[in-house]
Amino acid sequence: RSVAGGSLMAAILSEYAQELLKRHQWLEFFLEGSRSRTGRILPPKTGLLSMVVDTWRSDPTKKDLHLVPISISYDKCPEINSHVRELCGG
Repeated sequence: RSVAGGSLMAAILSEYAQELLKRHQWLEFFLEGSRSRTGRILPPKTGLLSMVVDTWRSDPTKKDLHLVPISISYDKCPEINSHVRELCGG
């Protein structure tokens, strides 16, 4: 879901992320946003990451912020049948 444009949802999400970080809670999110059905690499969605970094920068205690990048890849497309149908126009 997009929260661009200074919407109410973006403000609520930002406050929620700030509160979780102040309480030293874990946050898990995925920068890719959506996946490409053609295997194309899509540009990352960095809005939530920016919110987290901005919150950390404004924290006077400057506790450590741990970012753990991971990659999940598949040797086999789990939806191969529907993908082939789409490619064939069906």
